[in-house]
Amino acid sequence: MSHRKKTTRPIIRGLGTSHTSILKNAALYPTRRQVNVGAFLEAVRCQRLIVERLWKEDDEDAGRMQAKLAKEMQKYLALAFYSAIPPSRSKEIRLIVDRVLPESESKKSLQNHVAMIHDRHVLVVCDYKNNYSNGRDSIELPSEAIIIVKYLHFMMGPEIRTQIARGKQHGFFFCKLNGDPFENAGEWSMFLSSIINKHVGVPNISTNALRHPFTTYMESVEDPDHRRLRERTAFAMRHTVR
Repeated sequence: MSHRKKTTRPIIRGLGTSHTSILKNAALYPTRRQVNVGAFLEAVRCQRLIVERLWKEDDEDAGRMQAKLAKEMQKYLALAFYSAIPPSRSKEIRLIVDRVLPESESKKSLQNHVAMIHDRHVLVVCDYKNNYSNGRDSIELPSEAIIIVKYLHFMMGPEIRTQIARGKQHGFFFCKLNGDPFENAGEWSMFLSSIINKHVGVPNISTNALRHPFTTYMESVEDPDHRRLRERTAFAMRHTVR
């Protein structure tokens, strides 16, 4: 089994477009697999508006307001990661650690995390696997993800971490209501689906469902070198090229 060379790369090398714009284009050409893309993007927008409203609100009970803001902000970030980069498999997002690692520490880490590398925020996946390769991969967060970075740092503050994790020291960023980390893909998909269903009334959107529109749309793009385009897409999503 071969190991892919470690790189820090943009969203999709050579495609010249962001995942968000690809999702929007995919929503214009719905198929059975991607009919819910527009609903997903609308849910992201709605959840962001909730966070922005709470961010500006004043409340005499500062602790209560902060806890409410943190709860809603975690929901937004859970969705936003899937709109800012090619949608990952469940554990690649749900198991990121609860702090941004410096580059020196990132090189040694065996856990999924966000790192600062050359003054850029990079999502580092340490345990991806497909049919031909496995290991470590890095995806630079796009420039339009600045709001994600802002909220990410806020949520990593010690006081917020104590509230979200209910004082538990497991070290994972995303937490259930009881403070425990999400243990499996089923729990994580139910969490994402509940947010989307609340906003747009579309149930049962799993992490796999969020991956389909990206690959389906890229398959439909006209390109003189279609094989190379497929390879780039597979590379971005850590897929095997068939």
